[in-house]
Amino acid sequence: MSGSTDLPDEFLQKFANLSLSSRRRVERPYPKPIFAELPTELLQQIAGYCQASDILALSQTCRRLNKACDMTLIFEMSFKNHLPALNTTAFQNKTALVKFVNNYVKSPNKFDHGLKDRRMMWTCMALAASRIPHAWSEIKEIAKALTCKGWVLNKDTIMSLQGPLGFLATLPIWGYTKQLNRVIDLDHVFASLENQVGEHFHETLLQLAFLSAIRTLEMHTTLHRHTMLLDCATSYREALFSRETTDKMWTIRSKWALLIAERMARLIRHESVHDGTFYSDPATGECVRVKVPHYLPNPRKIEFLDFSQFEEGKKAEHTQNKRHMPSQPTFPLLTPKLVAQKGGVGRYFDVFCGGEWSSWHSTRVQELLTNIDKGEWCCTYIKITSDGCLAEATLTGIHFRKIPDGGKFIKYMIRLPDGKFPREASRLRGLARVTPEIYKITIVNRAWDGVTHSMNGSFTPLGISGIDVRRHGSSIVTGGLFWLWKRDWVDAVAC
Repeated sequence: MSGSTDLPDEFLQKFANLSLSSRRRVERPYPKPIFAELPTELLQQIAGYCQASDILALSQTCRRLNKACDMTLIFEMSFKNHLPALNTTAFQNKTALVKFVNNYVKSPNKFDHGLKDRRMMWTCMALAASRIPHAWSEIKEIAKALTCKGWVLNKDTIMSLQGPLGFLATLPIWGYTKQLNRVIDLDHVFASLENQVGEHFHETLLQLAFLSAIRTLEMHTTLHRHTMLLDCATSYREALFSRETTDKMWTIRSKWALLIAERMARLIRHESVHDGTFYSDPATGECVRVKVPHYLPNPRKIEFLDFSQFEEGKKAEHTQNKRHMPSQPTFPLLTPKLVAQKGGVGRYFDVFCGGEWSSWHSTRVQELLTNIDKGEWCCTYIKITSDGCLAEATLTGIHFRKIPDGGKFIKYMIRLPDGKFPREASRLRGLARVTPEIYKITIVNRAWDGVTHSMNGSFTPLGISGIDVRRHGSSIVTGGLFWLWKRDWVDAVAC
């Protein structure tokens, strides 16, 4: 017996052994739960937060996970969860975007996009959304390679570049412009593509021009070299007066018109910050420089879709331009049949380079042309002198009034108040002829200086931009560049 207890040692030992065995039984680990045995609804919720590539990999592990992941809703969730927050007025939120896409695809009256397999479409959309952070990196790597002297683009590199460019050019239409705010030399990318593959990739160059314009307006970049704007004007003039009437030539005109707007915006920002604005003094007629407020479109206020055209039961309207216009309004999505093409690191981006984006572009331009007489317009004019390019003040209060019986043209009378710059306003005030087949507008007027101005422009998703040509005998001289856009797009604060 121990001196500290009344129990025998033998009993204490048996009790100790019994307690030890009990603890062992209690502490024996239970079988760990298996992930695949979780409830199906929970598995699908978890998968919806994964990237599309991870969902596809997860579906290949066992039959139960394959069945759980084989749902369109999971890829919808992945697409929505990996998209950044919307920053434009296109859609209220990401949920509204997903709902619109589903209604659009299921619409019986929609333009045939080959989107019969909704699961395949959302798989591609989710794959593309997960690659948004890497899209600019891929373009930047290719742009770096383009700076190497003697480096030639091959087919694989072009395909790798086409995909990200097409995808990034689609984002503003969905309601994303902030994602284009990246520092990269797109001017060099455009020049290299124009020189090496311009004859075969006009639609890619059109997408790049649109992407550059939206990015410039978003980043507030400036232009230091006037020659870049003058080169655009020269190229646009050559395309404008070309007798070729093919779809390719229309695409080329649109491309240069977008670049004119983009480089005008950069020059305006540069002069507003550094040199002031150039204009003619109404009293003396002399050209002076003053600080005058300039306005430019805010890309976050531009609605690239006319949602009324997508209303259920609404039939397509027949237009005069049957060569470029689709039979129904379009929304740029992925075309699953193009995803099956082999090879290329830009595989899941390449689908944005199909007819979807081009169809949207034609629809958007036709919408602006049809509604030119609705609402107020603004105009910026850049005068070309022997000293370079000089930006004049922004003109506001511009309205188009349709004239009946215009013949083969659609004619409008342009009205705008004199305001503080009557001489500049007199250049724009006059008769406008619209040629709907090629989305062209011509404004002819004899201004205060006695010179007949023929302002020729093209409709683009960002308004109307072009050149002011003057004829001296048999020669044609480019006297300036202009850009018209909707007043609703303009910021309240001057740039």
